[in-house]
Amino acid sequence: MYCTDAGYHITNSTAQYHIGTDWGGYDNHAAWEARTGGTILGVGGDGAVVAWEYPAHEGKGHVICIGSGCYDWFSYTYEAGYTEKFHKNIEIITSNAFNILTK
Repeated sequence: MYCTDAGYHITNSTAQYHIGTDWGGYDNHAAWEARTGGTILGVGGDGAVVAWEYPAHEGKGHVICIGSGCYDWFSYTYEAGYTEKFHKNIEIITSNAFNILTK
């Protein structure tokens, strides 16, 4: 699912898990899931885990985390010809997460 449009710039100041030995020891996605107990729901173009779910544990939890840079709602610049097409998908993702968590 696309979440940003051509010409929309983001600073990407969000929480993400970067994969690779220089990013906390998560050599690959399977290692991240094994170590955290989470389930990967979304991966960025560079392989970073940008959306994940932690299941309920001992009566607590069931957390969906969305750390995608797409949540930077402010674009510091819109290039000429910018047309909003995909950024609204972030609203859909967020709404779906709230619906899952409130069931």
